[in-house]
Amino acid sequence: MRRISLRFFTLAVAASLLSGCNAMSTTSSTSYATQDFTGNWQLGISDPPYPGPYPIAALTGAMAGQGQNITGVFRIGGTGCVSPTQDVTFVGSQTADGNLTLNSTNLPNNVATITATSSGIMPLTNGITPFLGGLVVTGSGQCTMGGIALRGEEIAPLTGTFTGSLTSTSGVTSSFTVALKQSVGNSDGQFPESGTITVASSSCANVFSLTGTVSGLTLTATLTPTSGPPATATLATEPPYGNSTAPLSLSINITGTGCNAGSFTGNLAKQ
Repeated sequence: MRRISLRFFTLAVAASLLSGCNAMSTTSSTSYATQDFTGNWQLGISDPPYPGPYPIAALTGAMAGQGQNITGVFRIGGTGCVSPTQDVTFVGSQTADGNLTLNSTNLPNNVATITATSSGIMPLTNGITPFLGGLVVTGSGQCTMGGIALRGEEIAPLTGTFTGSLTSTSGVTSSFTVALKQSVGNSDGQFPESGTITVASSSCANVFSLTGTVSGLTLTATLTPTSGPPATATLATEPPYGNSTAPLSLSINITGTGCNAGSFTGNLAKQ
């Protein structure tokens, strides 16, 4: 899967004039942008115009397409105006001058509209071009909220091999090899994640298989031991917040009688 950021620096001609038989009559034709939105996206409140809490504070999930055929499937974080597992679908387009409009009608008694324009560009951060847009939710449903600034960010795929040595809180030093693969987004806007985590010290090694999903900056994963001394492990790790070469910030707790037991936190370099 390609990671392509949302870029509004390039401006193109938005319409062409077509002459008919009458020299005085013209017809306007819309021209669409070519940026590809396909990827994992995190959209969150950027500049709250009024004190929270907010019915909708963030939208995370998958976007796809370009031009006049852009779709999104998000899940909502906020005060719970809808279930956090409900799929909220958007459809829309981006014109050649950078204007993005996405609409959703599957919130209960609400219509949600996301807009972003070329004037909303922000400085580059961590190798990603974010955008500033707006979110308005109209209607009589629980998610109703006035115009609010929204910051959108495409998150680099969590794919690759990450290695390094980490020392646990109890003083154990082990080497880690984390091999991960992120698949294309599913119908719920979630990105299936799979891989292995190998933890080795001078006297033993543990291997765990990883299965889970990525959505925005959240990795939800289960680790299953496949070899080594008896052990269980839990993971508290998020996708790299930056480009595809960024290190992986790993936080793992290994419980067992083997030599790799302990709580480890640190950065692993991408190979």
